[in-house]
Amino acid sequence: MDTTHLPFHIIIVILSMLPAKALAKFQCVCKAWKNIIRDPQFVKEHFKIKAAKGKAYLLYVPLDSTNERAFTLLCDETFDHAVEFKIPSEFRDMSFIIIGSCNGVLCFTDANSFGDVDFALGFGYYEQMNDYFIIRIAIVSDEEDDATCKIERWGRGYFGNLGYHMGEEVFRQKGLPNYKADGEDLVEHIGVYKWNLSMFVFHLSDHYSWNKNCHLWVMNEYGVVSSWTKLYTVVIDAGVVTPIMFTNNDEIIFEDGECDLTVCHFESNIISYLGVEDQGYLNFVTYNGSLVMLED
Repeated sequence: MDTTHLPFHIIIVILSMLPAKALAKFQCVCKAWKNIIRDPQFVKEHFKIKAAKGKAYLLYVPLDSTNERAFTLLCDETFDHAVEFKIPSEFRDMSFIIIGSCNGVLCFTDANSFGDVDFALGFGYYEQMNDYFIIRIAIVSDEEDDATCKIERWGRGYFGNLGYHMGEEVFRQKGLPNYKADGEDLVEHIGVYKWNLSMFVFHLSDHYSWNKNCHLWVMNEYGVVSSWTKLYTVVIDAGVVTPIMFTNNDEIIFEDGECDLTVCHFESNIISYLGVEDQGYLNFVTYNGSLVMLED
């Protein structure tokens, strides 16, 4: 296609509609296209378009250390296998923990690199600085066995009911919903549900059927405690052991009392199985392709 007579802004619009994989190749067409594709504002706008129209995925990470070890992207609607990509050989012996995914950038680490230290990790993007950050919170015990919290900034993330602001480098406590009326001995799982800070409250299963209520609370206005609203109450027969993540389709994925990876649809209370083999520690993350290039 001869683009010499096309207005420059039309070229930008056409390029913005193309997938990231194609645009990565089109950098070789000419210097002008390369400059467009690598422009930070173009990268942001391209991701917004693809995130709104494109498909979201769940990332499945097996633990087996075979030569064919690979990540698998699952369709977040049907959970069918969509894409598989092999882990580079130099990383195949790692015990992967997926910290998070933001703007198409996947952040992971080796669980074995932290020793016996209790820690929590967060990953995020701060638009005002146009940069990505990793936060590590480590619980360190001294010789007298007094525990202290050591915070290292590498990134806003959520830890318990704390929020960390990457620009101001401060933690702020986030008020929790008043869920005491939901029952006793409840366990909290904090995550993001449809772009809102959310909490899944459940009775921890001891591998027996429970038939007890679980509840989804959502903070409709970020930082406003009075905006916490209980959206759904569901009954999960096999109980909940480990909540993993919320999907974009009114669901939560969790490990149930029978050690199966299970999906619960909040509105219908329909329970289904994910259909992924449990090979050890599993991670899931919502992912979209993007043009973010870390070497820049």
